[in-house]
Amino acid sequence: MVVNLSLLNTGWYIKQMRDSRSGDTKFIGLSDRQIEGKDRIGRNPVDGKPLFLRVDRWKDTPVSIPVAGDPQNSEGKVSWTLKPTLGGGGIRVQDLMILHIIRQSNWRIPIYFAVTVSPSNRLGLERYLQMEGLAFRLRSHRVPSVNYDKLAENLMNVVEDTTWDKDYSPGYKYRNLDNPEVYLNPNIQKLLQNYRSAFLQLGMEEYRNFREKQAGSVLTDDDLERLKQQTLAPIRVMAELMPEEVVPINSQEMKLQIGQIYHDAGDVENGKAIFRQLHDSGRPDITGFLLQTYAEHGYAAEAVDLLEKWTYRFPTDTAAANLLRRYRAGDSFPDS
Repeated sequence: MVVNLSLLNTGWYIKQMRDSRSGDTKFIGLSDRQIEGKDRIGRNPVDGKPLFLRVDRWKDTPVSIPVAGDPQNSEGKVSWTLKPTLGGGGIRVQDLMILHIIRQSNWRIPIYFAVTVSPSNRLGLERYLQMEGLAFRLRSHRVPSVNYDKLAENLMNVVEDTTWDKDYSPGYKYRNLDNPEVYLNPNIQKLLQNYRSAFLQLGMEEYRNFREKQAGSVLTDDDLERLKQQTLAPIRVMAELMPEEVVPINSQEMKLQIGQIYHDAGDVENGKAIFRQLHDSGRPDITGFLLQTYAEHGYAAEAVDLLEKWTYRFPTDTAAANLLRRYRAGDSFPDS
């Protein structure tokens, strides 16, 4: 079941969610009077007065939820500090409801937050949230931020079948993200960067594994090629599902990482093409990284183009101007 956090601020929606499940699958245990703000649901940590299901005052409050039967949780609880979520000193109904749902589910029902949910709506649970695809799963013990096996299983399984199935199977349906005829407003394009981020996290993990094995092992040509293709796979799938001409990449850092993966994993021309898109960045960190890469690989023409654009924008940078002159003079690897 999907719960809309914005609607979780309204009584009618909370009742609907409560009444949609029964027995062991029920995850809301509030009465009508509690939902309507007539009966208390607890005690407010600010002043010790009754806490009702409504916008109220709040302060940094230690929260603990019991955990039983989890061998990875020796404390028998998850604990964190729930900070104010509204105006620096208040709390919203949706936050009180998320807390209630976690307690009420008692770890019987898996709870996920979509990757498009703002960090401010996750109640500070980051130590217990693990990315498994396009959602973060709430775990009953502390976990690394990403489960790369689950991430790969879900992201890389592209479901083509258009029928619905009640039985779980990994994968996602990516629809119209490659269709230039479908209008994606700026807000949707911003949200879609979360999808790119998931693919890129998987790609960077594959890239790290590739570099470690490349540096620490004697690899056969077949093994090296297999590792390269494995590294490139998430980025290529992302590019096919969400081509940049339909869903623009709005982060220069993200674009640089994508170019680095392409280049270092063997798709050199694609990597260089992405690097060239960053020649106009005007950012010292990106320009410095590109110059170092070009020097390491002997890409004199690319270095000249980058420095020409940099010195045009920053004509008083004498060091860059001198470096450009040396490249033009045929010194392919001048000291920067």
